[in-house]
Formats: sequence, C-alpha cells, structure tokens
Amino acid sequence: MMFQHGSQISSPSQVSKARALLQKASSAEAKEALDLLKATVQAAIQESNTEVEAQALLAQAKILRDLGELEPSLSMFASVLGLFETYQDEPLKADAFNGRASVYHLMGEYALAQKDLKQVFQLAKSLDDKKRMANCLINIGILQTKLADYPQALKSLSRAHKLIREQLTDDLIEIQCLINMALLYEEIEEDHKALETYQEALSKLQGLDNKQLEAICRVNMGNVYKRLGHDQIALEHYEEALRLAESIGFVKVEMAALEGLGQVRSALAEFPKALQLYRLVLKKAQEMGDAESEMDALTQLAGAYLKAQDAEKAFDLLFAALELASESGRKKTTMQVHELLAQAYEQVGQTSLALKHFRDYHYLEKTLFNEENDRKTRQLALQFDLERSQYEADVYKLQTELEREAKEQAEAIVRERTRELEQSYATIEKQRKGLMQAARRSVALNERVLRRLSAELHDGPAQDLGFVLLKLEASDLSDLLTEQPERLERYQKERQKIYQSVERALRDMRAVASGMCLPELGHLSLIDTVKRALRRHELRTESKVRLELSPEMSDASLPVKITVYRLIQESLSNAYKHAAAKGQSIRLEQQEELLYLEISDEGPGFSQEAMLAEQEHLGLVGMRERVESLGGRFSLISVLGQGTQVRAYLPLHTEPALDADYS
Repeated sequence: MMFQHGSQISSPSQVSKARALLQKASSAEAKEALDLLKATVQAAIQESNTEVEAQALLAQAKILRDLGELEPSLSMFASVLGLFETYQDEPLKADAFNGRASVYHLMGEYALAQKDLKQVFQLAKSLDDKKRMANCLINIGILQTKLADYPQALKSLSRAHKLIREQLTDDLIEIQCLINMALLYEEIEEDHKALETYQEALSKLQGLDNKQLEAICRVNMGNVYKRLGHDQIALEHYEEALRLAESIGFVKVEMAALEGLGQVRSALAEFPKALQLYRLVLKKAQEMGDAESEMDALTQLAGAYLKAQDAEKAFDLLFAALELASESGRKKTTMQVHELLAQAYEQVGQTSLALKHFRDYHYLEKTLFNEENDRKTRQLALQFDLERSQYEADVYKLQTELEREAKEQAEAIVRERTRELEQSYATIEKQRKGLMQAARRSVALNERVLRRLSAELHDGPAQDLGFVLLKLEASDLSDLLTEQPERLERYQKERQKIYQSVERALRDMRAVASGMCLPELGHLSLIDTVKRALRRHELRTESKVRLELSPEMSDASLPVKITVYRLIQESLSNAYKHAAAKGQSIRLEQQEELLYLEISDEGPGFSQEAMLAEQEHLGLVGMRERVESLGGRFSLISVLGQGTQVRAYLPLHTEPALDADYS
C-alpha cells in the first residue's frame, strides 16, 4: 500500500511496526487480518499517526463488508470519514466514500449509496483521476438502474463510456461499462440494443483472456436470446459460459448458466435434461448455503416436474421453497410458489386446495402490484414535480430569443414526462384489469366447486338418508309386539325419534345442497333473479322480506346477476341466523350504469369488536371478493342495537368474454 506523509511521529520504531502490521494484514486470512489491523490502529493512535490509523480502519471496514458484516462495516467506514475532519487525504477519503457506498448498495439503500458516489466523483474530479471518475460513473449508472431512473442511468453510463474511450483507452473498464449498459437495455426491454452492446463487449474481450468477464457476458447474452426465442443460440452461449465459469471456479455464473440451460431444455420439452440441470443448480446452491439461489432452484425444478406432468414430485420441492421464501420475506417467490402449487393440485384433481393456493397467489400478486405501483407513481410524480418547478423557474428568466428556444425545449421535456406518466397510468390500468380478470376466474372456479359439492351431497348422503327413511317405513315391527304393550310403546317412541332425526337431517342436507347449487339464471331478468333469491329464502325460512325496486331497471350480464343472487342469499341467511329475520329488506336501484344493492335487517347489530371479527367470516370475504372482482364496491355497516346493512355498487355489464367463466 502507498502512504502519504502526515503528522510527525515521535517513535519511528512504533510507526514501522504499524506499517509492517498493515502490510501483513493485506495478505492474511480474514480473522487474522482483523486482529492485526486492530493492533495497527492501537499503534497508530499511540503515536498520533492519523494516516496509518485511517488506512487500518479502512482495511478493517472492507474486510467486514466482504464477510457480510454490513452494520459493523458501515460503522467502521463512518469512523474513517470522521478522521478527515482534522486530516485531509483526498484519495483515501474517496476510497472511504466508495467503500461505504458499496455497503449501502448491498443493504438496498440505493439513494444513500448514490449520494456517497457523487462525493467520490467530485473528489476524483478534483484529483483529475480519470479512472476513478469512470468507475464512479459506472457505479452511479448501476444504482440509477436499480432505482428505475433509466434516462439518468443511460446518461451516466454514456458519460463513463465516452470518458474511457477518449481519455483512458482501458479495455477492461470499457467492457464493464458496456456490460452494465447492456443490462440497462435489458431493463427497458430493448433486447436487440442489449445484444449489440454485449457483442461489442465480447469483441473487445477477444485476446484479453479474461474468463470472468466473458462468462458474465455470455450468460447474459444467453438470457436475451432465450427471451427472443432463439433457443439454439441461447444454448450455445450458456454452454460456453458454463465451460468458462467451471474453469475458474466462478460458481455464481456457473449456476446462472445451468439455470438458463434448464429453462431452454424445459422450453424444448426435453424434461429429463432440464430436471438434471436444475438438480445440479439446487445441489450447488445448498453447498454454498445460498438460500436465495436454493429457493430459485427449488421453484425451477418443481416447475419442470409440473411441465412433465409429474405433480407428486413437485410438492416436496414447492413446500421447501415456500418455507424458505416465507423466512426470507421474498413475496415474489412466495407468489410464484403458490401459483405452482395451485397448478400441482389441479393436476392431481384436488380442486379445493388448488383454489386456496390460487387465492393466496392472487392476494400476493395484488399486494406486489400495489407496492410497485405506489413506488413508481411516487417516483414519477416527484420527478415530474421537480422538472415542472425547474421549467417554471426557467420560464421566469427567459428574455431573449435564446431563452425562448430554451423554453420550448423545457416544454418538450414536460410533455414527454407527461406522456410517460400517462403511459405509466395506462400500464397500471391494464395490470389492474388483469388482476380483476384473475379474481373473476377465482370466483367462477368457486361457483363450479359449489355446484359439484351440491351434486355430490344430493347424490350421495341425501340418497342414503332417503334410503334409511324407506327402510324405517318398511321395517315396522308393531305387529310383532302387540301382546307386549310396554315394549310396543317404547319401540314406537324410539322409532319415531329416529325417523324424525333422519327426516330432519335429510331436509337440512337438501337445503344445504340447494343453497350451494346456483339455479339457472341465464334466461331470467335481473328483477326475476332478485325475486327468485327472495322467494327461495322465504320458503326455506318461513320468514318475510320487504322488496324495494326502482320503477325502471335495465337487465344485467350473467356474472352480475350471479353476484346479486349470492349477495342476497348470503346476507338474508346471516340476517336469519343473527337477527332472527327481524325487519329483513332488499333495496335495488339503478344509478345510470351502476346498480345499488342494499340488504338490511333490524336485528341487534354488531359491536365494533364483533364486527371486526365478523369481517373475517368466510361468507363476508366471499361477498367482498365477488363484488370487487367485477370492479364494484362492497361495505358492511352495523351499529349495536340498530341493525345491519350490506351495501354493494356493481356495474350493470361486464366484458362479454367473462360470461364463459360462469358456465
């Protein structure tokens, strides 16, 4: 290591000892190096040598970072930077800021990392250190890509590339810059541009014998070719990346290449090869103790088994992946596992479990979508506000023709940003419709499951109970006991109790089956659908329900009629159970293209605590999901002693293709 001369030293032997320890630590094993560096710090403090102290603290911070001890490393970097309040060493200060930025990067604190890198760039600029400036711009570009600030990321990486070409002519740094530019193009889905950039990096690698960068470049090219559907070319790049990575023990790229090969083989329906490749990835991830890679490998392997129609082998893998994903808090992986579990249970015919996991998948998909939507909206809004503020300030200063041209340019930027914001909102709306479609499929699947259960109850237990009643009627033993009055009377009482119990069970069973099975509603109008639901409830419960209808009512699409029927059925059943059918009423009115449905009772109502508990009730959850899946709004209002109201706003019509889901 090189040292700049700093403060005066009273004992040359002590300083020599400190320098010797520092040099030895650079080649020692991590734990031994840390012990040596601590001794170096103590020796430097005794002699008030800030230069050596800063060098030793910086070396400790880097070792702690490489060991994954991020918080202690961050604290150590802060100690180094604190020394520069009284001691100035610009290159060392730049190293400290750069090191702390790398820790922030690992912690996911990209904004803080970017702030430190800007400090590094200013220091490098003052030192006229072109290489450090180029590296810093590349790192800033990587962070801006992570923050989805793609225009600024491209600007930073382009500046770095220009600086390297014009003033450095350093092939290795240029290749690193090109690879990161290609990754940025991948992020913004410019795959052809990404391939051109990777090809340029690969051509510069020829003759350099840098297997690490070539392996990275080839595995990334394989990913792009795979996305573009060029499977054979992708295979060639993955195989070459694997060969290079194995030759230098570059395990991360080796695993990425194996995973890419597995995906291509799976896409080509070469499932035995794909399974073998995914098993290798899983084995390597477990050997490394890399939980994230193990998660991905388990998911990929299970997906390959499902494509091969071997769901049984996928279950253990998926449950292991689900456990790891839950422990690490990776919502995206958890969502993917629930989707695969739904497919697996569907393959083995367990529809109810498939439905459960599909609901979990749908909930996580909606949560992740909302989080990503909020993040992007905040970022776009902030960027938009900043640019509008700058634009307004520029407009205020414009006086000359040159200023007028600047104004037009600023307005063009605002229009472009406004267009991007509108496109973003359009994308969000498209994704929202996709989520609603998924929710509708979930409701439709639930309806089919209910119909099947209804049929099975009617054809199974209900038939058996009916047979028991017939047997009871046919096996009357009264004639045999006429001469034993006491036994005859006891027999007749017991027989009557059994008969009544079986008859009551049969009646309840038929009522449950009838409630599950949705009547044919396709030929009924909306009003007739409401009356059918009301009449079935009154016949079943022998209670009365008041009905209020708008004078003029348009008809509704089938999914809307089904939802209205189920809302009335569930709400009236709840009113009968909890409110003894007191003051039951239904109100239905049309408000332009919306339906307003209100089902109320005059029962005891719920307390706030009981209402919160009731919100988790399966029936209420189902009602809310049905309404929201059609783009409607659902609410439950209840006051203790003042009854309960279920309210829903529904669109009159849904997309035509949706009706098939309810057939």
